[in-house]
Amino acid sequence: MNELDLDTLHTGIPALTPIRAGFHREACVWCLLECGHYNSVKMKVIEKPSSNLSSYKIVWNEHEIDKSALYRAYNKNDGPEHGAVAIALLLIRERTDFTVVRRSVTHTGIDYWLGYKETVDNQLFKENARLEVSGSLSNKSLR
Repeated sequence: MNELDLDTLHTGIPALTPIRAGFHREACVWCLLECGHYNSVKMKVIEKPSSNLSSYKIVWNEHEIDKSALYRAYNKNDGPEHGAVAIALLLIRERTDFTVVRRSVTHTGIDYWLGYKETVDNQLFKENARLEVSGSLSNKSLR
């Protein structure tokens, strides 16, 4: 089964600094725990329009997570949005020819600009596609 390793958010995604990657990672772990999911939870991904189905395990290093601190730092307003970003950016990196190269300006209807992975070093700010992410807190969305 494929893995989405939350601890790798800081690599291969130029739009994220290590601290920002850690923020999204923490929010994602908070969301999963809040919904009763634990490390190695399985997630189904359905691609549109082909309806191809893939399964992933979402994993993270549990020794680097202070669960009680997460519950003090995140809530149902900000946790889902930032946690969804972690999953979306990892899926973009793992499943497409793109990676996230830049954060978009607020109120543009998109969150991130994407660029082709093979040219990202030469054209860091070449914007080839757009990504909008929204999150909801539901324990029914993962299996």
